[in-house]
Amino acid sequence: MLRKRLLAYIVDIFIVFIPMIIYTILLDINPRFFNFEVFMFLSYVPFGLIIFKDIIGNQSIGKRIFKLKVVTLQGQKPNVFQFIVRNILALIWPLEAFMLVILDKPRIGDLIARTKVVADNEDKDKGTV
Repeated sequence: MLRKRLLAYIVDIFIVFIPMIIYTILLDINPRFFNFEVFMFLSYVPFGLIIFKDIIGNQSIGKRIFKLKVVTLQGQKPNVFQFIVRNILALIWPLEAFMLVILDKPRIGDLIARTKVVADNEDKDKGTV
């Protein structure tokens, strides 16, 4: 499951930063593309996307691709506050990565928000029609 979580995180980060990457490439091609308002917007949007990435369906795009979801320790859908706490702490990713990969412990965000990442088995629960 750790491998799936890491791959899902990589997908999420890539998606979040695509607009900034494209804008940077355009600036390399022609510096006249620089616009302070666009730059600020593209700087703050990733922050918001990271914080709210799991709210829809308990899954980010990366988690959806790798069939993972965020739940409370009791297996329920977390509330908005739990998602925000969990994902704000992901911004201190070196410590989070150390906890998850090296120590094989839950992320600090999961510990404080009282959440966990589990396999999403909803497809198995839905019968075929």
